This record gives sequence, structure tokens and C-alpha cells, in this order.
Amino acid sequence: MQDLSCVNPDEMNYKELADRARYFKKDEEGRKIMSKIMEEIINHEKIEVAERMLDDGEISVDKIAKYLELPVEVVKELADNLQLV
Repeated sequence: MQDLSCVNPDEMNYKELADRARYFKKDEEGRKIMSKIMEEIINHEKIEVAERMLDDGEISVDKIAKYLELPVEVVKELADNLQLV
């Protein structure tokens, strides 16, 4: 259980978990993969927030795009999809 809260893979007890953590933290290719995954998670969260803001109806499409740093076209498409439901 301690390994899951370790920041430093060198302090982990299980070699397999330490090796994998080391790959994602220290290896250039592993860091690229992790960066892409994090970017996808962040974009997914932004979409969910944009949908809630659109559903609320208080903020314009342009402002939502600006606040969440999303393309206006993406927010407009979300708005159109919400109107279909």
C-alpha cells in the first residue's frame, strides 16, 4: 500500500510497480505518454464543465470558450448537441 503513495520510484517495495512508475516519470517516451493522457483527461473535464455551463444558460458560448480555453467551434457543437437532447 505504501508504494501507491510513493513519489519516488526508488523508495517503492515492488520492483514491477517501481519500474513502471520510473518509466512514466523519468523516461522521455514514458513522460510523453503520460503528458498525452493528462491532456486528454483535462480536455474531458473541460468539456464536462462547458456542458454544465451551457445547461445553466447564464454564460455565452464565447465566454465559455474563453474561460475554459476551448475552441469556440467545440463549445458551439456542444451547445447544438445539448439542444437536441
